[in-house]
Amino acid sequence: MSPSSHIPIPQYATTRIFEYSNILILCYSFVVHKLFRLASAVLLLTALTGCAPRPQSSTDRTADFLALLNPNELTPVSSASSRSIATSRTPPVPATVQVSSSTNPPAQSQDIESTLNEGSKDAPLELLVFTNHSCAYCRQFEDEIMPKLREAFVTKGNVMIRTAILPIRKYPMSTTETLSLFCAREQGKGAELHRALFTLPQHNLASIMEAAAQWKMDTQKFAMCLSSQPALTFANAQKDLAESMQVTLVPTLVLNGEKQPGLQRYADLRGWIESKMK
Repeated sequence: MSPSSHIPIPQYATTRIFEYSNILILCYSFVVHKLFRLASAVLLLTALTGCAPRPQSSTDRTADFLALLNPNELTPVSSASSRSIATSRTPPVPATVQVSSSTNPPAQSQDIESTLNEGSKDAPLELLVFTNHSCAYCRQFEDEIMPKLREAFVTKGNVMIRTAILPIRKYPMSTTETLSLFCAREQGKGAELHRALFTLPQHNLASIMEAAAQWKMDTQKFAMCLSSQPALTFANAQKDLAESMQVTLVPTLVLNGEKQPGLQRYADLRGWIESKMK
């Protein structure tokens, strides 16, 4: 066989190669087209909303409000109310709920030592805040709303703010963090540790102890306090307080017996407080 000779390729083989090549080209074009449309949709959505997507899913955020520590005492929450909190950073103010009658004192004033308190005990109004240190909306309330409330009402003696931790089953350190608030309060650092717990890189005992050390607490005394009976009584009292008011969401605010669940706009919250001062 001469060097210039070659083996002929059958006609059917040439046709099949051509067909497969066209199929591959069509598939590649389809994938590129879909990816381009997806990227365009993401860019358009980002431009319309003006911000990047939040790292926490709406399912996780809703679970913040529904999973209580004691599954036998869960109170059902309507899907509409949970969506109003989980899908917006500043949801509309929900209707208030009266949890005490005018003939009885507000439930939150019955045991003032069971909460972390800020302001004058003689203030005409008490704002009870149910929160959790692992809740994103609770941290937003602490960072953005609380400083304004302190300046506008607490420092002027109009409102005493009381803080209670709502234990949530998906956050197993909830009760330990409640105990730590009591132990920090015993050393005069309750408010400082409360704010520090929102910023923990990880919610575990080591991080809590590190925060206590950073605030110059006696860490040996602090550690022994965590398992003490007074600390356990403090944590149980907060849990009982939440159950007595049928609090199932965080954050939830109770102003002199009137309850508003969910993250509030400061303007609406200020108006609510001012209406009680008249």
